[in-house]
Amino acid sequence: VGSALRSLIEHLHQHDQGAVPNLSVSGNRAELGYAIYEKDVPAADQIYAAAIAITFRIMRELCGSGWRPSEVLLPFRKPRDTVPFRQFFPPPLRFDAGQAALVFPAAWLGHAVASADHEALRRVEILLRGQQPTELANRARRAVRAMLAQGQASEDALACAFDMSRRTLVRHLQQEGTSYQAILKETRLEVACQLLRDTGKSIDQVADTLGYSGASPFTRAFKGWTGRTPADWRSRNDATRSGDVESSRASRRPSRS
Repeated sequence: VGSALRSLIEHLHQHDQGAVPNLSVSGNRAELGYAIYEKDVPAADQIYAAAIAITFRIMRELCGSGWRPSEVLLPFRKPRDTVPFRQFFPPPLRFDAGQAALVFPAAWLGHAVASADHEALRRVEILLRGQQPTELANRARRAVRAMLAQGQASEDALACAFDMSRRTLVRHLQQEGTSYQAILKETRLEVACQLLRDTGKSIDQVADTLGYSGASPFTRAFKGWTGRTPADWRSRNDATRSGDVESSRASRRPSRS
């Protein structure tokens, strides 16, 4: 199972170029997550819900129908009607999470896949080796988004992930017109906006998720990016969304004339 998931993580970009899966293991706990890194994606909450539902089915296929997550994490506010979620996912189900993920005992990673087809795997690997490599900057964006979800983003970690020295990483990114700091800034802004828009997390919690030492440095950085504080940005966005909902409802009301 662990080998299958790592292959999925390495190659999912061939199918899904707007998000990245990630797997982290800490002691007996494994967390399989899915993080969007494409800019300004609408209805991110629906995408996250669908992605975790698909991930749940994948894990059941790999491990058998007896597999259950220890926890299901969804990075958006608790909806008014949670029945569809609770009918599909086993408890416990947690909304307002830092990322979309399934938590389960790490021992499952060593579980043998009963339906494993080694010949099919060989053929797929041959096809993948024939694919053109993507630009380093795009690979770096995916990697930084995954590292940020795991709370371990750094330039040294990124260089290590690509099996190159930090100096070589810096040089290649410069040749493509970007840098680690630019990619980190861009990714942090996207994640910050998604968490402020879709979850009820406090500013302190959002700052912690993004790797800041506290709310103050995060607020300064966010204001430098958007010209607004996180609290003001969230308030304005909530007001805009409420207005859009009311306009939509009004447009569907029958005429009384």
